[in-house]
Amino acid sequence: MPPAAGSTAWILDYIRDAYDAGSESVTIGPTGAIYFTTPIRGTSTACGVSDGCGTLNELLPPISPGGTWTPVVLHNFTGQHGDGYQPNGGLVVTKDGSVYGTTYYGGDNFFGTVFRYTP
Repeated sequence: MPPAAGSTAWILDYIRDAYDAGSESVTIGPTGAIYFTTPIRGTSTACGVSDGCGTLNELLPPISPGGTWTPVVLHNFTGQHGDGYQPNGGLVVTKDGSVYGTTYYGGDNFFGTVFRYTP
């Protein structure tokens, strides 16, 4: 039986799955939210990758101790119109909640991008 959605065991499984999918980092933001990327998965295959172009994700902490964590897909990478794809490397989260990272592909000359997600 899988762990209950939002439980600590579920969160650990969720992050492990992200790591298994190729996530290279897990970063904790100033509010306690957990941020990570996956180089595949997501809703877009516009980049030509059948498993998806990658995602930027946030796990929101419970409102009260023992509550459930909430997963949120912040961005589905597409590789289109300046958007990169297959995010890689570490993430930086600023005090205002902006998330910075890089993608392996996309951008000018197909050499990847630096991205900023602003809530």
